[in-house]
Amino acid sequence: MQITHETNGECLQEYPVSVPVKDVNVYRHDSGMMVNHDYSCPCCRENHAVLNLSNGVMMPCRKCDKDYALIKIDKRKWWQKLFNV
Repeated sequence: MQITHETNGECLQEYPVSVPVKDVNVYRHDSGMMVNHDYSCPCCRENHAVLNLSNGVMMPCRKCDKDYALIKIDKRKWWQKLFNV
C-alpha cells in the first residue's frame, strides 16, 4: 500500500529534507535455496517482488514483468550480435 502525503500548502506539513530508508526483511533458508521477504512490487504494490538470488536485486513481480516488459531482451541470434546486424 502506498501512502501519499500532501506538502507545502496552507495547513500542510513541510516537505521533508530526508526520508528514512525502510528496512527489507529477507529470510534465507539454511540450504540457500529458498528465500522469503516482505518487499512489495515497485510497480503495482500488490504482489511480492521477485528477489534475484544471483545478484541480490529486487525485480518487479511476475505479472508486472510479463505485462509491462520492463526488461529489454535482445532476441537476436549470437551471430547477429557479433556482426551487429
